[in-house]
Amino acid sequence: MPFSTENLFINAFKTTNGWAKFNDASDINNQKQYRCIRIGNQTNCNGEVIKNLFIKKEFEHILQKHNVTDYTIDEIDTEYEYSFQLKLTETVYQHLKEKMTKDDTKSYISAV
Repeated sequence: MPFSTENLFINAFKTTNGWAKFNDASDINNQKQYRCIRIGNQTNCNGEVIKNLFIKKEFEHILQKHNVTDYTIDEIDTEYEYSFQLKLTETVYQHLKEKMTKDDTKSYISAV
């Protein structure tokens, strides 16, 4: 199976628990549960962090392709990591999961 961000999405969907779940407790009276997937790079053996700016474009391409408009993409840029984190509500996550795992035989190749 060729490498692509879409394949990473699908593989994460197919694990027992799916993408990571977390609760947003910023409003104690209105806590919401989200799913997130985070893709990027950590510090290599030379102490360098490779910054792949295309990950965000890949996220946006996948979401547009599946008509998802309710999402947040956070850029994580620290001394040890550069990544993008996609955050979806549980409802949006389940909808995207259903669409992307409908055809298990399909391989995705990056279009961005």
